[in-house]
Amino acid sequence: MPDPIDETGSQILAQSLEDIPALRASLKEPPISPIKYAKLASVLNKCGKYEAAEKVARDGLGFFIDSGWLMLRLAESLFHQKRYLEAYSWACRSINAEPYKSEMYFLAINIALKMSDINCAMQIIEKSEEIFPNNPSILHILSMAFEAMGDIEKAASFEGKAAQIAPKSIYQNRAIRLYLKTNRIESAASMAETALSVAKQDLDLDSLTYIADCLPSGERKSGFLKALLHLDPHFRFVPLFKRANFSAPPYISFEDDARIVARGEQADTRLAEIFSGLSHPVAQSIKNLNCGSDVTLKQYTNVELCIFREGFCIISKSGEVADLRAPDLVSEHIDVARRMPRLDTLNELFFAGDIFGPNNYCHWFVDHLPRIVFANENFPSMEVGLTKLIQQKFHEPSLLKFGVNPNKIRALRRGRYSVNNLCVLSTSGVDFRHAFQQGNRNYANIVMEKIHSNSNLNRRRIFLGRPNTLGRNLKNIEDIKNTVEMFGLVIVDPGLYTFEEQVALMQEAEVVVGIHGAALTNLLFCKPRAKVVEIFPPRYGSWAFAIISNLRDLEYHPIVGEDVGVSGGMLTDAGRRDFFISPKKLNNLLGEVI
Repeated sequence: MPDPIDETGSQILAQSLEDIPALRASLKEPPISPIKYAKLASVLNKCGKYEAAEKVARDGLGFFIDSGWLMLRLAESLFHQKRYLEAYSWACRSINAEPYKSEMYFLAINIALKMSDINCAMQIIEKSEEIFPNNPSILHILSMAFEAMGDIEKAASFEGKAAQIAPKSIYQNRAIRLYLKTNRIESAASMAETALSVAKQDLDLDSLTYIADCLPSGERKSGFLKALLHLDPHFRFVPLFKRANFSAPPYISFEDDARIVARGEQADTRLAEIFSGLSHPVAQSIKNLNCGSDVTLKQYTNVELCIFREGFCIISKSGEVADLRAPDLVSEHIDVARRMPRLDTLNELFFAGDIFGPNNYCHWFVDHLPRIVFANENFPSMEVGLTKLIQQKFHEPSLLKFGVNPNKIRALRRGRYSVNNLCVLSTSGVDFRHAFQQGNRNYANIVMEKIHSNSNLNRRRIFLGRPNTLGRNLKNIEDIKNTVEMFGLVIVDPGLYTFEEQVALMQEAEVVVGIHGAALTNLLFCKPRAKVVEIFPPRYGSWAFAIISNLRDLEYHPIVGEDVGVSGGMLTDAGRRDFFISPKKLNNLLGEVI
């Protein structure tokens, strides 16, 4: 599968790797200088070759014992190897050697904070403030130190000052988040307004969305709302725009010319019954499950496909909006779309993107894959276009499993494409609904019919764990291990398995227990009548895995955990916070299920 063109980080890494042979060769050319050693060590650090960077820096120091830059690069390599005491020692030496370079202070303070040595961090900060008064880099580090000590008010003030002195997104983003943590909504909105209207920088959309939600009315901070129009459209902003009298654009739906791909059908009432009596957001939302909309195919000729950060729109040659991912646009954004740079002219394209990216395991299988498989079978000569595509290790094997050549996938960037012949399923556009179009069996069969059961007679009972780095873990996992093991469940980390191994594991499972998360997507490969227990965090979750279980004829049981007592925070926190599950409650449910 081709990599997306705009993966800047990958390009920089590739260029850095290409530099290494030339830099090594330069060390043999007289006159040797400490800068050459330091540059090679820096490149090796950037490429993750920390032990090699350490060796180069030490070799250089053998010739240039007083070089602060070589000391800095050695400290960096030791820091990445988690040898913090050594790293801190060399970082302090680099400060003594180069006392007027802020980079040395930056690393030393970072290492001190990593070791939770606030006193050392503050000593270096005080010294740096004497030498660099009002230096934004030092103010940024000072903010980090105060946050580490729990003083968010001071952290926000120092970061805000850094952002005022040097209006860079790294300072602005952090200042906005800290203002929000201290409930300084007006300060956050003012800083975002300034950055958006003056610098037009691509700020963190999570922060901006949170500001938009916190503003009591669309009339307030109207400058902030207007400034948001400099950004690509974002679906969370539209209700705010409408409250402030921004108009939604008229668009033409070519439904009369659309071909029906899958008929809508009545939602399965058993899903709502399963959640009845549970106190959880899914229990309420699943009552409104609607898989009654027909899935249709729309075909356009000679149009402009305009891809935004969130969603897309299709503009006809006459300038009218032919289709869009509603409600992502207001009328002012149509002018933004028309001014987008034209990236390419394509003869044929089957567009299979939607508002979400294809890099999330769940969204890939239940939202993107049905369109891809449909396109592959019905339009074999067309490339399939996806937005926000960053190649994941599950993409290629899953495509091959469903009979799709990975080279058929084209990564599309944000911008405008002229397309002579364009195909789009309605599940990409205005009718998008998560999880096989909210459980439409006729639509899901595009994928389901290609999943064949394994004849293996093994019967496994598995508990799907989650890496600690992802959040949403059980705080009392040690307490429930006895319960899990008593019922013959084996705890596995799906991330340690290849895609093929995960499929085989689920095909052999007779009981699957797991925390709400992407790993449960593989219920797709379970045999009918396997038993499923999904553990929900108390205030987060979707109906995706209940739908998959229903479509695969699995015996599904939800259970809701308990909060750890944290309230407030960013919008995404509810999905990342760890939580508890009562061992007794889990024991009782497993006793009924198994």
